Amino acid sequence: MRPSRYDVVIAGGGHNGLTAAAYLARAGRSVLVLERQDQVGGVAVSARAFDGVDARLSRYSYLVSLLPDTIVADLGLRVELRPRRIASYTPAGAGGLLIDDGDTARTAASFAALTGDGRDWDSWQRFYAAMGNLARRIFPTMTEPLRSRAELRALAGDDATWVYRRDESLRLPRAQTFVLTDDGIPYLRPELVFLFKAKAMRPKDELDFVTALPRLDLPWLHRLLDPNHPWLRT
Repeated sequence: MRPSRYDVVIAGGGHNGLTAAAYLARAGRSVLVLERQDQVGGVAVSARAFDGVDARLSRYSYLVSLLPDTIVADLGLRVELRPRRIASYTPAGAGGLLIDDGDTARTAASFAALTGDGRDWDSWQRFYAAMGNLARRIFPTMTEPLRSRAELRALAGDDATWVYRRDESLRLPRAQTFVLTDDGIPYLRPELVFLFKAKAMRPKDELDFVTALPRLDLPWLHRLLDPNHPWLRT
């Protein structure tokens, strides 16, 4: 086999491959990018999503919000990102759930119309506040050498949220995080599902918990939930 004429060969010309190639080239390395499609860009390319509709949509429009400003500046990208007011709309039955970042009252009303009261709206606000705090602390490290679990946990500065939302699930091997149906389809381990529902403690969730009780690993849940959690006294 002849030696390569390139310092680095990158398989895949998607947005990640192109970004890696650009950084390597800036560092003085010779780079070859291999792409099987007739164009590069991966999901960052706009495409016609619907037959017969002459409209090009970006499949990257959701994830582009995660593009770090440092990469834009380092590579001199000519791109301008603008925030959108409507974060999401999720159809549900005859209605749906609207998240309007520009109108808190409208979002609260949408939660109330869908769930019947304000408890889910209150829980959602607490959840997003906690996740926002984690993101502001941890996201800037995404373009740095990977930090250890202990370092990220210390940086998060919110031990309760870190343990509840991330640490224990990451500690599980992949084979224990998912279980298979009789048809071989993977789905999230029930104990993890109830771990996320335990804070809200809605009547329906408690009923689901009681129904699933014979199939749950209670010692595992005991390690994660408050010992006085009412579900554990069921």
